[in-house]
Amino acid sequence: MGNESELWNKILSRAIALPFVKVDRESFLRKELALYCNHDMLDIGIKESPLKVLH
Repeated sequence: MGNESELWNKILSRAIALPFVKVDRESFLRKELALYCNHDMLDIGIKESPLKVLH
């Protein structure tokens, strides 16, 4: 799974670097992390690191 994560991070980093791509971090994380954790964990994932709630 490490290779997929690294590839995804590279793709996302390059997409975000494009001048016309804007990501609302909080909205994105709430939507994606809601599948895996509760409201309290969502807050931690947004304030600190999404990786904290996925492990």
